[in-house]
Amino acid sequence: MIPKRHFVCACVMVAFACSIAAPALGQSAPSESPLSRDVFVVTPPREAPEKKIYVGPSSDIRTLDTQTGVLSPKGTITIEPSFRYTLSTSDRVAILGFTILPALTVGLIDVRSVDSNTLIGALAIRYGLTNRIELEYKVPYVYRDDTTGTRALNAPSNQEEVFNANGDGLGDMELSVRAQLNKPGGPGPFYVAGIRVKANNGKDPFEVPIDNNTGLATELPVGSGFWGVQPSLTVIYPSDPVVFFGSLNYLWNKDRTINGAKIDPGDSVGANIGMGFALNEKTSMSITYDHSIIGRNTQDGKRLGNSKTTHVGSLLFGTSYKLGEKSSISISLGLGATEAAPDVDLTVRVPFSL
Repeated sequence: MIPKRHFVCACVMVAFACSIAAPALGQSAPSESPLSRDVFVVTPPREAPEKKIYVGPSSDIRTLDTQTGVLSPKGTITIEPSFRYTLSTSDRVAILGFTILPALTVGLIDVRSVDSNTLIGALAIRYGLTNRIELEYKVPYVYRDDTTGTRALNAPSNQEEVFNANGDGLGDMELSVRAQLNKPGGPGPFYVAGIRVKANNGKDPFEVPIDNNTGLATELPVGSGFWGVQPSLTVIYPSDPVVFFGSLNYLWNKDRTINGAKIDPGDSVGANIGMGFALNEKTSMSITYDHSIIGRNTQDGKRLGNSKTTHVGSLLFGTSYKLGEKSSISISLGLGATEAAPDVDLTVRVPFSL
C-alpha cells in the first residue's frame, strides 16, 4: 500500500480550442491546437482511510484539495511558461486546362507542396478568485516559417521553384474565466464551465503583403484577424484506477468589415474525450482525442467559393512529472488524424505556483 501522504487523485479539465483561419484571402492564422490541456491533481481529505491515484492528460499539473475544488485555490497565483512547435505539410495539384482523353490533358498542371513550421512561446498567469472561480491571462509570441515548392509539369522548365516566407511577433492575447459548478459529496463527476475571449491584436492575414506573381504572402501573419468568444463545458469522472473526461465547446468569431466587405470566418464546434492514469505519485500519462468542425466563411452573407467546412482531429499523448510541491513539467505530443490538423504538435509546459 502506498503511504497515506503519497496518494494523489488527478482529474482533468480539457478546456478550450482556438483555430481561426481567414481563407478569404488565401491566408490563415497560425495553427493552434483544438485543445488547451490542463491536468488537475487533487489531494484527498486527510481523514480518508485510503486514497487512489488518478491522472488525466498532460500539460498543466495543479495541486488541489477535494475540500476546496477542482480549480486554483483562492488567492493562488500560477505562472506557466510554455513552448509549442507544430509542423504541417500539404500537397496541391491544380489543372488549368481540359482533358481530351483520360490520360491526355491540354493545359498547365501545377504541383505545389507546402511545409509550415510554427513556434509559439507563451506566458500564462492564473489566479484563484475563489476556490471555485479561476482567471487566466495568456500572451503568446509567434514565429512562423513556410516553404512552398511549385513545379509546372507542362511548362518548358521542369525545375522546381521554391518560395520562403516567415513572420514573427506578439500573437492574439487571451482572457479566460473558469468556474466549478458543483462539489460532489461522494463519488461522482465534476462539472467545469468556462469562457475564453481572444483578441485580434496580432498581425493578421489582411495586413501582410502579397507577391503579385505567385499569389503567396511575402510575410506571414501571427494573428487570426478576428475577435473570438468560446464557452465550454467539461465533465471529469474519476473511476478507479483512471479518470475519464470529456468537453464540449463552441467558438464564435465576430465578423469584420475589410475594404468595404463584411468577412465572417465562420464559427466552430469542438469536442474531446480521453482518459488518464498514474504510473506513480509523481508521473502520469494520458491519451486524448479532440475534434473540431470549423464552418465555412462568408463575405457579405454569401459563402466564398474557396471556403468549405473543415474537420480538425488530433490524437494526443501526454506525460507529466511533478518537480516539487509547487512546480511540474508536462510534455504532450499531438498527431494529426485529419488532413487539416497539424502533422506534429509538440508542447512543453513548466507551471509553478507562487
